Amino acid sequence: TVRNHLSSFGRNIVTVEDARELVDMLLTRMSIVSANQLIGVLRGFGRWIVESELAGENPFQPIKAIKGGVPVYHRDAFTTDEVNCILEAMRIHPVGWQFYDFTAILIFLGLRPAEAEGLMWQYVELDARRDNEKLVSLFAGRRPQNAKPNDLVFTDKRGKPVPYDRFRDKIWSDVLEKAGVTYRPPYNARHTFISHGIESLGWSLVQAAEV
Repeated sequence: TVRNHLSSFGRNIVTVEDARELVDMLLTRMSIVSANQLIGVLRGFGRWIVESELAGENPFQPIKAIKGGVPVYHRDAFTTDEVNCILEAMRIHPVGWQFYDFTAILIFLGLRPAEAEGLMWQYVELDARRDNEKLVSLFAGRRPQNAKPNDLVFTDKRGKPVPYDRFRDKIWSDVLEKAGVTYRPPYNARHTFISHGIESLGWSLVQAAEV
């Protein structure tokens, strides 16, 4: 039911970014046809709460129907080889190269896409003596000398916020196809991070749930 899916999401849907992340989760659990039907229901419900003056905006209004009719996307984590293939294909992609760092952070920090989209420099505190050397180098290489605390860490080549719908529907899908990797949505990068923590770092299920 709609209520069960919203409950599984685990938090209130307030922004468009939240709505997009819910769509990613839905694509790991149902077909595109079913996901589009649910999106339509949620868009209608959002319209009703706005008209009833229970909320100021409908976070589902900008969410477009997903194209295609591919069956349910699996929640399977990406393997190490798949991760390497994805990153290399993203690095050399004619458009995707500008989102290489964004992709790497989704995989290696386990951030939700909405969290990575909205990440500001004021929240980036890395210690080269404690943290992953590659991540420290990645952030250091991205940070402009004149960066302000509330500037976004990840943008496109024009300095605009990451166009996540386009990234997911066009670039990510094209990169996975070129990399020879079975399609799973970007949200599966988070499953990959958590799976690695459990299998390789010995995390308990409680620790994984707190990520």
